[in-house]
Amino acid sequence: YQRRVHGEGRLLKMKSAGGGLGLGFLERVQQFHGAVAPLFVQNPELETMTEEQLRKSALKRILDVCREVDKEGAKKLSVEEKLALGHALHLLLGEIGDSNLERGDAIDYTPIFRLLDLAMSFAQSDVLEDHEPNSLLEELFERQTIEECKMVFEFMKSRVQVLTSPKLLKRGRYYILRTCNEIIRRTCKSHDTVLCGQLLIFLSHVFPLSERSGLNLTHSFNTGNTTEFETLSPEFIANEQLKMANLRDAEAQARLRAEKRETEKKPSSHSHRHGSHKHKSSSSSSLSSSSSSSSSSSSSSSSSSSS
Repeated sequence: YQRRVHGEGRLLKMKSAGGGLGLGFLERVQQFHGAVAPLFVQNPELETMTEEQLRKSALKRILDVCREVDKEGAKKLSVEEKLALGHALHLLLGEIGDSNLERGDAIDYTPIFRLLDLAMSFAQSDVLEDHEPNSLLEELFERQTIEECKMVFEFMKSRVQVLTSPKLLKRGRYYILRTCNEIIRRTCKSHDTVLCGQLLIFLSHVFPLSERSGLNLTHSFNTGNTTEFETLSPEFIANEQLKMANLRDAEAQARLRAEKRETEKKPSSHSHRHGSHKHKSSSSSSLSSSSSSSSSSSSSSSSSSSS
């Protein structure tokens, strides 16, 4: 429903613009739309076409519709035709999204992203107004849910060098700022914190610190935000000090008991070593006595044999 209302609003804008630009403005929009739409709607060759092939094919179809000719005899787009082409791309973007919605399938972003790349290429080569790529992105974000916006934002980050080039940023900066602020407003601050942080980081990279939208030019301060500090009562402080003193006493007593157990273990081990030393000496003396007895017995036997 929201996408259909957005498309009707786009038609109303074109009708109002057509009244100011001439009676044939809507016809020009329909002609450009009819020339470019077959490349993106139900075109099985879209995925295999390179960016240059797609650009040449679309440009040829667009120039076939043009009426104005430059001094060298080549066709070119007038200011009115550039505006009509921009409206035609907006209608084509809505048509691609509505076709996925009617089928009940997940959104196929391949033709959408190819259309955005084509718009960036046309804007850099003066075939399209330089603010149209960012305007198309703004409309695409308005048509998406928050989960879908995350995928579109990844595409936006991958094309940040083109979108923030001096030519496209001159008139497209307000579209970028408005788009990011609108997404931040729509997100849930407790569940979509990652997306909000990425959007703020993106804005900080795109815009300088001197950007007027990030400055408090009116010197307005939130005076209603006050922080109250609680004063601690003397009884509470005394109880906390008593608890800390008891804790220190308990730690000191535990340390004394541990030292006492260590000192009790040292004499017993020393006495054990002393007893073992005595046992070794007694065993050595018994061995020496047995050796002396054996030597005496051997001498007696030798004397008896001599006699």
